[in-house]
Amino acid sequence: MEQENNEVIASQNDQTENELEGLDSDALKEKYQKLNDNFKEISDKNRQLFERAKKAEGFEKDEDGTWIKIIREKDIKKPEAKKPAKSGELDYGLLAFHNSKSDSTRIEHEEDIEFLKNEIEKSGKTQQELLSNKYFLEDIKGRQEERELKSATPSHSSRSGVTKKDLSYWMNRPYAEVPQDMRYKILDAIKEREQLATHQ
Repeated sequence: MEQENNEVIASQNDQTENELEGLDSDALKEKYQKLNDNFKEISDKNRQLFERAKKAEGFEKDEDGTWIKIIREKDIKKPEAKKPAKSGELDYGLLAFHNSKSDSTRIEHEEDIEFLKNEIEKSGKTQQELLSNKYFLEDIKGRQEERELKSATPSHSSRSGVTKKDLSYWMNRPYAEVPQDMRYKILDAIKEREQLATHQ
């Protein structure tokens, strides 16, 4: 492509040289004047096109002739308001920010996060509204304390060290209270105890 352009330019130059060789000085001046007028006309059209393009892009010329971008109010893009998360979806960034505050009730446990999701859906409030609601935070705190109490208390209620998994715990209980999987073991233990008592 470039080679073709070079050939076209070279052939045009050759034609121009051939045309100029046989001309006298008046004809040369006339030819020069014609080329000069043609050049000015093309330059003027190019300048007009350039100005139109710049004006279309929002530029204007100042007194010095330099182009300045004019910003109009309609061109200024206003930031879009952040849409609230859909119900059931949590903004984990907002939750992390809430948890980072030293005086806030932390919401980190799976049960608390699930409770927050349910409350957002049920109440129709935003996550931000719930996290700043003192009654909601008191409810979360109560749930956390209850969960801590449950995990702190042992699973058996007897202080003697006998658990509900031991046969001796169920031996003196009514048969209806004994769990299904323990009943055969209890019956066997009672038979053994009776056999030991009769053999003595």
